[in-house]
Amino acid sequence: GDRLLPYLPPLQELPLLKGDTPVAACLVASRRPGTMLGEGDVVYLDKGEEDGLKPGLVMEVVRSGGQSRSSEGEIISLPKRGVGRLAVISTRKGTATALILCSREPIEVGDRAEVLIR
Repeated sequence: GDRLLPYLPPLQELPLLKGDTPVAACLVASRRPGTMLGEGDVVYLDKGEEDGLKPGLVMEVVRSGGQSRSSEGEIISLPKRGVGRLAVISTRKGTATALILCSREPIEVGDRAEVLIR
């Protein structure tokens, strides 16, 4: 199985940053396994320092928009939609810990997060 790092409490003050390069990560675990997650929950990502993540980076949690049919019957891919935001609070070589800042829908392990670009 995957190894998890010990929990590190969030810093008292953390300047929030937008990134210079796109990084996408998967939420691989949480402090409350098996539950829907939201504001204030801590999650763990499968990307870290060597992927370009650093404390303070803000990421958008996104889900696929799915598919629909046009009036002509063609299959159309709908755009991905943002369901929440998180801030990276600590990083290691290949993993990161993040705090969910807000959520418009319940966030789940397996969701993807993308760095907000300047």
